[in-house]
Amino acid sequence: MNTITRILAEVHEKLRSCDDGVVADYIPELSTVDPELFGISLTTPDGHTHTVGDSDASFTIQSVSKAFVYGLVLDAVGAEATE
Repeated sequence: MNTITRILAEVHEKLRSCDDGVVADYIPELSTVDPELFGISLTTPDGHTHTVGDSDASFTIQSVSKAFVYGLVLDAVGAEATE
């Protein structure tokens, strides 16, 4: 196991029993998610992907997508145009 995957595995092991919070039910798709699923994936700039846990499980990204869309907009039109 390489260093990055080992560190991800350690973090996963430390946090996998955390059961704080509740499953969101204000969006129907979110209410169907198994709260026991927990995975971590990391892709390095050179394209190597490291995964642990339930990383193969499909999920809906909801508001997380906003950060990626903002990054695309910054790249396309620049910071001044987004103020």
